[in-house]
Amino acid sequence: MTVICYLFFSFPHTAYINNTRVFEEFHYKKELEKKFDAIRNTRKNLLDSLALRTELMSEKIKSKKQVSEELYLEFENMKKEYYLKKQQFDEDNNTLLNKYDNEIWMQLNQYIKEYGDLNNYKYIFGTAGLGTLMYAKESEDITDEVIEFVNKKYEGE
Repeated sequence: MTVICYLFFSFPHTAYINNTRVFEEFHYKKELEKKFDAIRNTRKNLLDSLALRTELMSEKIKSKKQVSEELYLEFENMKKEYYLKKQQFDEDNNTLLNKYDNEIWMQLNQYIKEYGDLNNYKYIFGTAGLGTLMYAKESEDITDEVIEFVNKKYEGE
């Protein structure tokens, strides 16, 4: 009997979660995604406006028989402004997306640690299809429970 009790209590309480699902279904991620989409759309609208002005200037230049150097320089400056803004916005979007992803993972890690502590887990492994966890019984998958927990924590419940 002692051996059976020892074996039962000596095995660590482990489980795993699907990292991708937890990340994608986290309410904080969805909230930041909406903020990011709004910022990206604002930037896109600015770029579209610049592109339209540049296109109109191009049509104006094409319609003239003789183009002044001043008009041509203005057109070249508009093109440069468009490409510089596009490059800046692309970089800013990538930076913001990485910042948001890091914030989300920091919050998730905190909540998952708390979940593990509250439920006496010694290990909660994560799967992302990258070979870090090659096999686990489906009965050990606590993804749904963790998603519910992290979203309740985020909502202040």
